[in-house]
Amino acid sequence: MTISLCLIIKDEQDVLDRCLSSFCDIVDEIIIVDTGSKDNSINIAKKYTSKIYNYKWDNDFSAARNYSLSFAKCDYIMWVDADDYIENTQKTKILDLKKSNDYSIDIYYLLYDFDKNYLPFYRERIIKNNSNCKFKGKIHEAIIPFGKTKYEKITIKQFDKNKGLTNRNLNIYLSMKQENLNARDLYYFAKELYRHNEIKKAKEMFIKSLETKNGYYIDNIDCCYYLSIIYKNENNFKKALEILFDSFKYDLPKPHVLCEIGSLYLFNNEIEKAIFYYKLALNTKIDNNLFVHKDYLKYIPLIQLCVCYDRLKDYKKAYKYNEMANNIKNNPDIYYHNKKYLSKLIK
Repeated sequence: MTISLCLIIKDEQDVLDRCLSSFCDIVDEIIIVDTGSKDNSINIAKKYTSKIYNYKWDNDFSAARNYSLSFAKCDYIMWVDADDYIENTQKTKILDLKKSNDYSIDIYYLLYDFDKNYLPFYRERIIKNNSNCKFKGKIHEAIIPFGKTKYEKITIKQFDKNKGLTNRNLNIYLSMKQENLNARDLYYFAKELYRHNEIKKAKEMFIKSLETKNGYYIDNIDCCYYLSIIYKNENNFKKALEILFDSFKYDLPKPHVLCEIGSLYLFNNEIEKAIFYYKLALNTKIDNNLFVHKDYLKYIPLIQLCVCYDRLKDYKKAYKYNEMANNIKNNPDIYYHNKKYLSKLIK
Protein backbone atom coordinates (compact mmCIF):
# COMPACT_ATOMS: atom_id res chain seq x y z
CA MET A 1 0.00 0.00 0.00
CA THR A 2 1.44 3.37 -0.98
CA ILE A 3 0.55 6.75 0.52
CA SER A 4 0.77 10.29 -0.85
CA LEU A 5 1.15 12.96 1.83
CA CYS A 6 -0.66 16.15 0.81
CA LEU A 7 -0.64 19.50 2.53
CA ILE A 8 -1.29 23.16 1.81
CA ILE A 9 0.98 25.80 3.31
CA LYS A 10 1.47 29.52 3.71
CA ASP A 11 4.33 31.03 5.74
CA GLU A 12 4.98 27.89 7.80
CA GLN A 13 8.74 28.13 8.24
CA ASP A 14 8.51 27.75 12.01
CA VAL A 15 6.82 24.34 11.89
CA LEU A 16 7.19 22.87 8.41
CA ASP A 17 10.56 21.16 8.87
CA ARG A 18 9.42 19.25 11.93
CA CYS A 19 6.22 18.23 10.17
CA LEU A 20 7.88 16.90 7.03
CA SER A 21 10.78 15.27 8.85
CA SER A 22 8.32 13.30 10.97
CA PHE A 23 6.29 12.01 8.00
CA CYS A 24 8.86 11.69 5.23
CA ASP A 25 10.01 8.15 6.04
CA ILE A 26 6.52 6.63 6.25
CA VAL A 27 4.97 7.98 3.03
CA ASP A 28 5.84 7.36 -0.61
CA GLU A 29 5.52 10.88 -1.94
CA ILE A 30 5.01 14.37 -0.56
CA ILE A 31 2.90 16.95 -2.38
CA ILE A 32 2.89 20.53 -1.21
CA VAL A 33 0.65 23.31 -2.45
CA ASP A 34 1.78 26.80 -1.46
CA THR A 35 -0.90 29.49 -1.26
CA GLY A 36 1.40 32.52 -1.13
CA SER A 37 4.31 32.07 1.28
CA LYS A 38 6.65 35.00 1.72
CA ASP A 39 8.97 33.34 4.23
CA ASN A 40 11.40 30.41 3.88
CA SER A 41 8.71 27.72 3.61
CA ILE A 42 9.41 26.78 -0.02
CA ASN A 43 13.13 26.22 0.61
CA ILE A 44 12.30 24.02 3.59
CA ALA A 45 9.83 22.04 1.49
CA LYS A 46 12.46 21.47 -1.22
CA LYS A 47 14.50 19.43 1.28
CA TYR A 48 11.77 16.80 1.20
CA THR A 49 10.10 16.95 -2.20
CA SER A 50 10.22 18.41 -5.69
CA LYS A 51 6.44 18.22 -5.99
CA ILE A 52 5.67 21.78 -4.95
CA TYR A 53 2.86 23.69 -6.64
CA ASN A 54 1.47 27.20 -6.37
CA TYR A 55 -2.17 28.01 -5.82
CA LYS A 56 -3.71 31.47 -5.78
CA TRP A 57 -5.56 31.72 -2.48
CA ASP A 58 -9.30 32.28 -2.96
CA ASN A 59 -10.69 31.88 0.56
CA ASP A 60 -11.60 28.24 -0.11
CA PHE A 61 -9.70 25.60 1.86
CA SER A 62 -11.39 22.71 0.06
CA ALA A 63 -10.40 24.06 -3.35
CA ALA A 64 -6.76 24.35 -2.26
CA ARG A 65 -6.72 20.91 -0.66
CA ASN A 66 -8.40 19.29 -3.65
CA TYR A 67 -5.78 20.89 -5.89
CA SER A 68 -3.09 19.16 -3.81
CA LEU A 69 -4.95 15.84 -4.04
CA SER A 70 -5.07 16.11 -7.83
CA PHE A 71 -1.31 15.46 -8.01
CA ALA A 72 -1.37 12.33 -5.83
CA LYS A 73 -0.26 9.12 -7.56
CA CYS A 74 -0.35 6.62 -4.69
CA ASP A 75 -3.02 4.14 -3.58
CA TYR A 76 -4.05 6.29 -0.61
CA ILE A 77 -3.89 9.96 0.28
CA MET A 78 -2.93 11.24 3.71
CA TRP A 79 -3.55 14.90 4.49
CA VAL A 80 -2.03 16.94 7.31
CA ASP A 81 -1.42 20.57 8.21
CA ALA A 82 2.03 22.09 8.48
CA ASP A 83 1.79 22.29 12.28
CA ASP A 84 0.99 18.58 12.58
CA TYR A 85 3.55 15.88 13.30
CA ILE A 86 3.75 12.20 14.19
CA GLU A 87 5.85 10.71 16.96
CA ASN A 88 8.16 7.75 16.41
CA THR A 89 5.96 5.44 18.49
CA GLN A 90 3.14 6.02 16.02
CA LYS A 91 5.21 5.67 12.86
CA THR A 92 5.47 1.91 13.17
CA LYS A 93 1.68 1.71 13.31
CA ILE A 94 1.46 3.52 9.97
CA LEU A 95 4.04 1.17 8.49
CA ASP A 96 2.11 -1.84 9.79
CA LEU A 97 -1.06 -0.43 8.26
CA LYS A 98 0.70 -0.12 4.90
CA LYS A 99 2.00 -3.68 5.13
CA SER A 100 -1.51 -4.98 5.82
CA ASN A 101 -2.44 -4.21 2.18
CA ASP A 102 -6.09 -3.96 3.17
CA TYR A 103 -7.40 -2.20 0.09
CA SER A 104 -11.00 -2.89 1.14
CA ILE A 105 -10.87 0.14 3.45
CA ASP A 106 -11.88 3.43 1.85
CA ILE A 107 -11.17 5.73 4.78
CA TYR A 108 -8.89 5.24 7.77
CA TYR A 109 -9.76 7.47 10.72
CA LEU A 110 -6.83 8.40 12.97
CA LEU A 111 -6.77 10.19 16.31
CA TYR A 112 -5.92 13.90 16.35
CA ASP A 113 -4.29 15.23 19.51
CA PHE A 114 -5.19 18.83 18.80
CA ASP A 115 -4.79 20.38 22.23
CA LYS A 116 -3.26 19.02 25.45
CA ASN A 117 -6.34 20.15 27.39
CA TYR A 118 -8.77 18.28 25.14
CA LEU A 119 -9.39 14.64 24.36
CA PRO A 120 -7.95 13.37 21.06
CA PHE A 121 -10.68 12.87 18.47
CA TYR A 122 -10.95 10.93 15.22
CA ARG A 123 -10.56 12.54 11.81
CA GLU A 124 -10.50 11.09 8.33
CA ARG A 125 -6.78 10.97 7.53
CA ILE A 126 -5.91 8.25 5.04
CA ILE A 127 -8.34 8.03 2.13
CA LYS A 128 -8.40 5.79 -0.92
CA ASN A 129 -7.26 7.75 -3.96
CA ASN A 130 -10.36 7.85 -6.14
CA SER A 131 -13.06 10.27 -7.27
CA ASN A 132 -14.75 10.17 -3.85
CA CYS A 133 -11.68 11.61 -2.18
CA LYS A 134 -12.69 15.28 -2.29
CA PHE A 135 -12.89 17.92 0.42
CA LYS A 136 -16.09 19.91 0.84
CA GLY A 137 -16.66 23.20 2.63
CA LYS A 138 -14.81 26.46 2.13
CA ILE A 139 -13.66 26.34 5.74
CA HIS A 140 -13.48 23.59 8.36
CA GLU A 141 -13.33 21.40 5.30
CA ALA A 142 -13.84 17.66 5.48
CA ILE A 143 -14.16 14.58 3.30
CA ILE A 144 -17.68 13.21 3.38
CA PRO A 145 -17.57 9.57 4.57
CA PHE A 146 -17.90 6.95 1.84
CA GLY A 147 -17.42 3.23 1.46
CA LYS A 148 -15.86 1.11 4.19
CA THR A 149 -14.27 2.96 7.11
CA LYS A 150 -11.92 1.86 9.86
CA TYR A 151 -10.80 3.54 13.08
CA GLU A 152 -7.14 3.11 13.98
CA LYS A 153 -5.53 4.03 17.30
CA ILE A 154 -2.81 6.00 15.58
CA THR A 155 -2.26 9.54 16.82
CA ILE A 156 -1.25 12.63 14.90
CA LYS A 157 -0.36 15.62 17.05
CA GLN A 158 -0.44 19.34 16.51
CA PHE A 159 2.22 21.70 17.78
CA ASP A 160 1.24 23.23 21.08
CA LYS A 161 1.29 26.89 20.21
CA ASN A 162 -0.76 29.98 20.85
CA LYS A 163 -2.56 30.70 17.60
CA GLY A 164 -4.43 33.74 18.85
CA LEU A 165 -7.72 35.04 17.53
CA THR A 166 -7.82 36.14 13.89
CA ASN A 167 -10.60 37.36 11.62
CA ARG A 168 -9.70 35.04 8.73
CA ASN A 169 -12.31 32.35 9.32
CA LEU A 170 -15.03 34.80 10.31
CA ASN A 171 -14.44 36.91 7.20
CA ILE A 172 -14.75 33.85 4.97
CA TYR A 173 -18.14 33.03 6.46
CA LEU A 174 -19.27 36.65 6.18
CA SER A 175 -18.38 36.60 2.49
CA MET A 176 -20.61 33.57 1.86
CA LYS A 177 -24.28 33.83 0.99
CA GLN A 178 -26.14 32.75 4.10
CA GLU A 179 -28.87 31.01 2.13
CA ASN A 180 -26.20 28.64 0.80
CA LEU A 181 -24.92 27.63 4.25
CA ASN A 182 -25.65 24.06 5.31
CA ALA A 183 -25.98 22.84 8.91
CA ARG A 184 -22.25 22.35 9.31
CA ASP A 185 -21.45 25.79 7.90
CA LEU A 186 -23.99 27.41 10.21
CA TYR A 187 -22.55 25.60 13.22
CA TYR A 188 -18.95 26.65 12.54
CA PHE A 189 -20.05 30.17 11.59
CA ALA A 190 -21.82 30.38 14.95
CA LYS A 191 -18.68 29.26 16.78
CA GLU A 192 -16.60 31.90 15.01
CA LEU A 193 -19.15 34.56 15.94
CA TYR A 194 -19.17 33.33 19.53
CA ARG A 195 -15.37 33.49 19.74
CA HIS A 196 -15.52 37.08 18.48
CA ASN A 197 -18.14 37.95 21.11
CA GLU A 198 -20.87 38.44 18.49
CA ILE A 199 -23.25 36.61 20.82
CA LYS A 200 -26.61 37.69 19.39
CA LYS A 201 -25.62 36.65 15.87
CA ALA A 202 -23.99 33.44 17.14
CA LYS A 203 -27.22 32.49 18.91
CA GLU A 204 -29.13 32.97 15.65
CA MET A 205 -26.73 30.74 13.71
CA PHE A 206 -26.71 27.96 16.35
CA ILE A 207 -30.52 27.90 16.22
CA LYS A 208 -30.54 27.87 12.40
CA SER A 209 -28.08 24.98 12.35
CA LEU A 210 -30.38 22.92 14.57
CA GLU A 211 -33.44 23.92 12.53
CA THR A 212 -31.99 22.37 9.38
CA LYS A 213 -32.46 18.98 11.11
CA ASN A 214 -29.61 17.46 9.10
CA GLY A 215 -26.55 18.44 11.13
CA TYR A 216 -23.94 15.98 12.35
CA TYR A 217 -24.97 14.68 15.78
CA ILE A 218 -21.83 15.98 17.51
CA ASP A 219 -22.37 19.43 16.00
CA ASN A 220 -25.99 19.40 17.15
CA ILE A 221 -24.96 18.55 20.71
CA ASP A 222 -22.42 21.35 20.63
CA CYS A 223 -25.06 23.79 19.35
CA CYS A 224 -27.24 22.88 22.33
CA TYR A 225 -24.32 23.32 24.72
CA TYR A 226 -23.37 26.77 23.41
CA LEU A 227 -27.00 27.89 23.36
CA SER A 228 -27.35 26.85 27.00
CA ILE A 229 -24.41 29.09 27.92
CA ILE A 230 -25.97 31.98 26.01
CA TYR A 231 -29.37 31.47 27.64
CA LYS A 232 -27.76 31.21 31.08
CA ASN A 233 -25.94 34.50 30.54
CA GLU A 234 -29.32 35.99 29.58
CA ASN A 235 -30.65 34.71 32.93
CA ASN A 236 -33.04 32.43 31.06
CA PHE A 237 -32.28 29.35 33.13
CA LYS A 238 -35.41 27.49 32.07
CA LYS A 239 -34.45 27.74 28.39
CA ALA A 240 -30.83 26.85 29.19
CA LEU A 241 -31.97 23.65 30.88
CA GLU A 242 -34.43 22.77 28.10
CA ILE A 243 -31.84 23.06 25.34
CA LEU A 244 -29.41 20.83 27.25
CA PHE A 245 -32.05 18.14 27.59
CA ASP A 246 -32.77 18.58 23.86
CA SER A 247 -29.21 17.40 23.19
CA PHE A 248 -30.22 13.92 24.41
CA LYS A 249 -32.22 13.54 21.18
CA TYR A 250 -29.03 13.29 19.19
CA ASP A 251 -27.00 10.79 21.22
CA LEU A 252 -26.30 9.52 24.73
CA PRO A 253 -25.65 12.30 27.29
CA LYS A 254 -22.16 13.77 27.14
CA PRO A 255 -20.12 14.74 30.25
CA HIS A 256 -19.86 18.47 29.50
CA VAL A 257 -23.63 18.64 28.95
CA LEU A 258 -24.30 16.75 32.19
CA CYS A 259 -21.96 19.04 34.12
CA GLU A 260 -23.74 22.08 32.74
CA ILE A 261 -27.10 20.63 33.79
CA GLY A 262 -25.61 20.05 37.23
CA SER A 263 -24.41 23.66 37.40
CA LEU A 264 -27.89 24.99 36.58
CA TYR A 265 -29.49 22.89 39.30
CA LEU A 266 -26.75 23.93 41.72
CA PHE A 267 -27.41 27.58 40.91
CA ASN A 268 -31.11 27.04 41.63
CA ASN A 269 -30.15 25.33 44.91
CA GLU A 270 -31.62 22.00 43.76
CA ILE A 271 -28.67 20.17 45.23
CA GLU A 272 -29.88 16.57 44.97
CA LYS A 273 -30.57 17.02 41.27
CA ALA A 274 -27.16 18.62 40.78
CA ILE A 275 -25.51 15.68 42.53
CA PHE A 276 -27.38 13.23 40.29
CA TYR A 277 -26.09 14.82 37.08
CA TYR A 278 -22.53 15.33 38.31
CA LYS A 279 -22.36 11.65 39.29
CA LEU A 280 -23.84 10.71 35.93
CA ALA A 281 -21.07 12.72 34.25
CA LEU A 282 -18.47 10.74 36.21
CA ASN A 283 -19.86 7.46 34.89
CA THR A 284 -20.40 8.50 31.29
CA LYS A 285 -18.22 6.86 28.68
CA ILE A 286 -16.78 9.22 26.14
CA ASP A 287 -16.31 8.46 22.46
CA ASN A 288 -13.45 9.85 20.43
CA ASN A 289 -15.70 11.62 17.97
CA LEU A 290 -16.25 14.40 20.51
CA PHE A 291 -13.99 17.41 20.99
CA VAL A 292 -14.34 17.99 24.74
CA HIS A 293 -12.18 19.44 27.51
CA LYS A 294 -10.59 16.71 29.64
CA ASP A 295 -11.70 18.36 32.89
CA TYR A 296 -15.32 17.44 32.19
CA LEU A 297 -14.55 13.74 32.49
CA LYS A 298 -13.47 13.73 36.13
CA TYR A 299 -12.18 16.97 37.63
CA ILE A 300 -15.18 19.26 37.17
CA PRO A 301 -17.83 16.80 38.39
CA LEU A 302 -15.65 15.83 41.37
CA ILE A 303 -14.91 19.39 42.49
CA GLN A 304 -18.56 20.34 41.98
CA LEU A 305 -19.67 17.37 44.08
CA CYS A 306 -17.45 18.80 46.80
CA VAL A 307 -19.44 22.04 46.54
CA CYS A 308 -22.78 20.18 46.52
CA TYR A 309 -22.07 18.18 49.66
CA ASP A 310 -20.78 21.29 51.40
CA ARG A 311 -24.16 22.89 50.63
CA LEU A 312 -25.84 19.87 52.24
CA LYS A 313 -23.50 20.21 55.23
CA ASP A 314 -22.16 16.72 54.59
CA TYR A 315 -18.60 17.89 55.11
CA LYS A 316 -17.01 14.44 55.17
CA LYS A 317 -18.28 13.70 51.66
CA ALA A 318 -17.28 17.18 50.53
CA TYR A 319 -13.78 16.53 51.88
CA LYS A 320 -13.64 13.15 50.09
CA TYR A 321 -14.56 14.67 46.72
CA ASN A 322 -12.05 17.48 47.17
CA GLU A 323 -9.34 14.83 47.67
CA MET A 324 -10.55 12.86 44.65
CA ALA A 325 -10.53 15.99 42.48
CA ASN A 326 -6.97 16.78 43.55
CA ASN A 327 -5.88 13.27 42.57
CA ILE A 328 -7.13 13.96 39.05
CA LYS A 329 -5.78 17.48 38.65
CA ASN A 330 -3.51 19.36 41.01
CA ASN A 331 -5.03 22.78 41.58
CA PRO A 332 -3.34 23.83 44.82
CA ASP A 333 -5.18 27.10 45.45
CA ILE A 334 -8.61 25.46 45.31
CA TYR A 335 -7.51 22.21 46.94
CA TYR A 336 -5.82 23.70 50.02
CA HIS A 337 -8.52 26.33 50.50
CA ASN A 338 -11.20 23.62 50.51
CA LYS A 339 -9.14 21.30 52.69
CA LYS A 340 -8.51 23.94 55.34
CA TYR A 341 -12.14 25.03 55.34
CA LEU A 342 -13.62 21.49 55.46
CA SER A 343 -11.13 20.17 58.02
CA LYS A 344 -12.33 22.75 60.54
CA LEU A 345 -15.97 21.80 59.94
CA ILE A 346 -15.32 18.07 60.28
CA LYS A 347 -13.63 18.60 63.66
